[in-house]
Amino acid sequence: MDKKEQIYDIVAGAGGPIDKKEIAAGMEARGTAVSGQYLSLVLHELLEDSSLERVGRGRYRAVTGIPGEIFDTGHDQAADYLYGILRKGFPAKSFCIWNSRAVLSRLIDVIIPEKTMIIECSRESVDAVWMHLIAKMGPEVVRGPADKILQQTAVSKESIVISPFISGSPADESGGLVLPRLEKILVDLLCCSAFDYLTPENVRLIWRNAFSDFIVNESALMRYAARRSREAQAREILDGLQTRPKRLSLFNDWLSQPHYDIPRWLLWDYDVNASYINWDNMKTLIAERVLKMGGDAEWYALLQRYGGKDNAAEIVKTIKVLDPSPAVFGMQVLGIGKQDMLCLNRPVPEWRKDNEDIYRNSGFQNL
Repeated sequence: MDKKEQIYDIVAGAGGPIDKKEIAAGMEARGTAVSGQYLSLVLHELLEDSSLERVGRGRYRAVTGIPGEIFDTGHDQAADYLYGILRKGFPAKSFCIWNSRAVLSRLIDVIIPEKTMIIECSRESVDAVWMHLIAKMGPEVVRGPADKILQQTAVSKESIVISPFISGSPADESGGLVLPRLEKILVDLLCCSAFDYLTPENVRLIWRNAFSDFIVNESALMRYAARRSREAQAREILDGLQTRPKRLSLFNDWLSQPHYDIPRWLLWDYDVNASYINWDNMKTLIAERVLKMGGDAEWYALLQRYGGKDNAAEIVKTIKVLDPSPAVFGMQVLGIGKQDMLCLNRPVPEWRKDNEDIYRNSGFQNL
């Protein structure tokens, strides 16, 4: 992996926007320092070929990566059926139609009880569309035309909700049928009473999964949130997402790799074939030496022996003494927060407290 690929890998694995300082720290943790001029040049090239996008001032995010597919709202039979009815009654109008249960089921692993079809149209057409669908399907199915009516009538197990389409909403149009983009769906969860059955924890989980598994245009999301007067709420959720530990995509293929054993040279002071060797009792020592001296083979051996990144992260957290450089690299690969690293949060020795000048000059407080 050359320097450019490493820089992209750091940004793609960050889990959110990342600045130059963080990228440079990631490169240094990998043992490959780069100059600010070189980093700016590579970032410009990655922006030009659409591998990265700039998010705010001096922050970057991968456009594609692992994960990073584009969310496709898609069609279903119910949406197509409703669009057929509306197309006949209003051939010159555009409609945004989507099945909330079908869409949300892709974003959260819980049962979505309500099957609610969301129909949005121009504000002046809402009443006419409402009456048209009531004539076709009955008042017990159609709810609307505004959210205030939804507050008076509980959403049934199968409902159609009609509301005005907000101009500037993130959406794509094809032949009169408008499909919402993921940014619109996420914000609508915050302001549409049709989703009152979702708990705040459900909503946050949906947002987290959306940002983890799909490409989300944060700028478009915040612009739409501002139009719906939900900018502060959206920013609070985003800030919560960005505090999660970031995990690089390095060694994610550990399970599909050939089998790797812990090499003898890594445990030079032990007889690895001796009967007294207990791999479980030695896991912290092995993890420490892999972080200090290991390459790809040793990392794969660690992950294969102890069952993946989550288990390895729990081991690394217990290492008592480790230099900052390998510690930071381990944090990035395994997704560990600094507050969980024992080696970066060990108490100040009493002898250093006795001499404030020695403590200040030692650099210990910066670990």
